[in-house]
Amino acid sequence: MKASKLKATGALVLAAAMLFTGCSKVKEEPPVELASLKIADETSFYAALSEIDIYESDTNVMENTAFKFTNSDAQFEVIISIDTKSDLGNVYSYTRCTDEATARALFDYYFYTYSSVLESDDFTGSKGYKVLENHAYLLISGVCDNMPYHDALYLLGDTVVVAFEGAGDPANKKEIDTFLEALRYPTP
Repeated sequence: MKASKLKATGALVLAAAMLFTGCSKVKEEPPVELASLKIADETSFYAALSEIDIYESDTNVMENTAFKFTNSDAQFEVIISIDTKSDLGNVYSYTRCTDEATARALFDYYFYTYSSVLESDDFTGSKGYKVLENHAYLLISGVCDNMPYHDALYLLGDTVVVAFEGAGDPANKKEIDTFLEALRYPTP
């Protein structure tokens, strides 16, 4: 009789744990081993874009220049910046900065735009990030305040690679995943 009560109690505890786990709106992504990732160069970035039918002629390129965003005073000096938008509305960007400090500042600028999403109780989906001195990432896939996310940010040395989802459609997610897999980077 004691054994059956023990089994019943154990089953209830297990069921309760599964219930509370299942209720969580946020799943933590498995951590990314940043040291194992190869720093993308222009050739590998263009090759990854070609996997999703975007070609060099479809990109905007800035070389040996500086730029800033309209909502920021920070200026980012770059050796090369390649930006493009797919037919589905996804945005892809590769930026090799003049130094690691500039790349970190650029990553921080992008990362900051996600701070309200990362802290929101309304976010449903999965997310994971790690920020070290010269290596960092953010992977986020879900919905917050009716806005879809399936985005990736990577900082590796002096290089920042980003992929932003455009519309929340499964085709958008597949395109981003195909692009990141071509770079051998984890997907959101």
